[in-house]
Amino acid sequence: MKGRLCLVGGSAFLIMIGMAAQTLALVPEVTIQADRSGYPIIYGKTNMPDGTLLTVTLRIPGQYGGMQNVEVVNGRFASTRFSVEGRPLPSGKASVEVSSHLPQLQSQEVRAVIGQRGENLEGPLVYSLPGIGGRMIKTTSTLQVP
Repeated sequence: MKGRLCLVGGSAFLIMIGMAAQTLALVPEVTIQADRSGYPIIYGKTNMPDGTLLTVTLRIPGQYGGMQNVEVVNGRFASTRFSVEGRPLPSGKASVEVSSHLPQLQSQEVRAVIGQRGENLEGPLVYSLPGIGGRMIKTTSTLQVP
């Protein structure tokens, strides 16, 4: 912290100049929900900043795989219906993954919160890809498709 001491009328005042803003860590939280139909919609809540780009991936092992890009708006996100060329998904246990895009692909407003390379992100949902700079988030859940 830098300061300058000025004497004014016999009293001393400390004037703060150029205080560096303290960056706080963001511990991401994500909750995932889904409607229980043959055309599941994945939605959730998060404390990631509005405008954060996420990918929602739904997989039924050996039968189906699909992904959609979504954006956080007012702390929420939602996919559109998952389907197989307009038909319901096959029945089975599905894995659902929600992950953020690389920090470099996020808007400047989002990077102002998470850091230019995601360095402000902390906690159990945070990961890095080997050989690719930047910290991202990822969480998984399961869904039974009827």
